[in-house]
Amino acid sequence: MSDGNQTEHLIARLTVLADPRFLPALTDLVADIVTTVGLDKEAARKLDAVLDEIFRNVVEQGYKGDTSQSIDVIVSQRTHSLVVAVEDKGLPFDYRQL
Repeated sequence: MSDGNQTEHLIARLTVLADPRFLPALTDLVADIVTTVGLDKEAARKLDAVLDEIFRNVVEQGYKGDTSQSIDVIVSQRTHSLVVAVEDKGLPFDYRQL
């Protein structure tokens, strides 16, 4: 991937069912991947908490509990940053609720 002056290298693309039973395995795997490429353990622990929140929101709000849907997690590295993206096809998030 490339965006203007920044080059982005795909590290991992994971697809899991939107079933909360898979959440611990997903967050552990992402934490292992990001620490392997240089993120410190405390930052990886915080990332776990963020991924947990995102995953639960997608399952509960975006998919309304439909665990047959899937969630993609993409880990990539740019020149000076690590990017963890979560993609789903659930209902859009209503920012007015914030």
